Amino acid sequence: MATITAAAAIASLPTTALAAGVSLTAGPTPAAAVTTQTTVTSPNELLTAKFWMNRNYYDVNGKRNGMDSSPFVDAKAGRVLMPLRYLAYSLGIAEGDIQFTKNASGWVDQVIIRRPSAGGFKDTLQITVDSPNILVNGGQTGALDVAPRIVNNRLMVPYRAAAQALGAMVAWDAGEKAIIVKTWKAVPAPQKPLVQKVSLLQGQRQMKSLDINGVEKTLQAASVPLVVDPVDHRTRFDILEYLKAWGIPDSAILYDPVQGSLAVRGIARENKPGEPYGAGFVYFYAGDGYGWISNYLPTNPEDGVDAITLVNGRLYGSVPLLNAVSPLFGRRTEGGMTNDAMWVRLVNP
Repeated sequence: MATITAAAAIASLPTTALAAGVSLTAGPTPAAAVTTQTTVTSPNELLTAKFWMNRNYYDVNGKRNGMDSSPFVDAKAGRVLMPLRYLAYSLGIAEGDIQFTKNASGWVDQVIIRRPSAGGFKDTLQITVDSPNILVNGGQTGALDVAPRIVNNRLMVPYRAAAQALGAMVAWDAGEKAIIVKTWKAVPAPQKPLVQKVSLLQGQRQMKSLDINGVEKTLQAASVPLVVDPVDHRTRFDILEYLKAWGIPDSAILYDPVQGSLAVRGIARENKPGEPYGAGFVYFYAGDGYGWISNYLPTNPEDGVDAITLVNGRLYGSVPLLNAVSPLFGRRTEGGMTNDAMWVRLVNP
């Protein structure tokens, strides 16, 4: 994965306001520009599940379901664990796509869960009891904060890692002490790269894209895609507009402008060790300094990276997050800057 120039190095770009409460100003938009559409996923297309701490039931789209175990906080690790089987049920995963294997002593030692999507691909999560390592669609191993374990005959797992592996974004409701899990009712098909290069133009509601056939387009954005914060002079970009410039359709994006969370469908392929990882999903949350890949690894190093910011319902990320398109499409990236723009390009395998 290539390193994009640090945000501090491009503070000399002309300033466009970003701070909360300050309007984003934009330059002229060419008449020939193609407009990117920005929509929020309809509730009719969503599954929204809620799991309460220490309660043996959960809701999916308002319907109550019972279970024989409940989420709890692992006292040693300080992480919430939840029953994997019921998490899978809440995502609409059928019993036949949940496979448990047992060791010679008859104890469960591994579980494989497959979630079907449009086009026939199944995202696959493989978890081993008492091991922090997980595999999601093969390839690069992810690392959990706490190892899954059997409690009262149920496999309990860190909820965030398991949910994100299977295409769901998560949130914590502190008031109700509940885990909120949102996902598509029907998981979209894996996304193939349609664009090879994207340029974000500072201070203007426009972007440029170069498709895989070498055709360049000017895109009119719903917001200013590339801005400089007038307070700290750091450059940030609108994550949603950036994804749209790469040709990702609305149907492949889950976006919660209130919580400040976003999930995007990736290339979703069977990965091989040593090759660039092609994610099933990539996630962005306000407050994090990186995106999450579906194998529970970050899109970029956290050190020195500004947190994702939610401003007027828009998510803004700092420059290193531009690299998130690398796992999104399973390709290496390179990038650079000019006096008034930043660009990122997919590198051929």
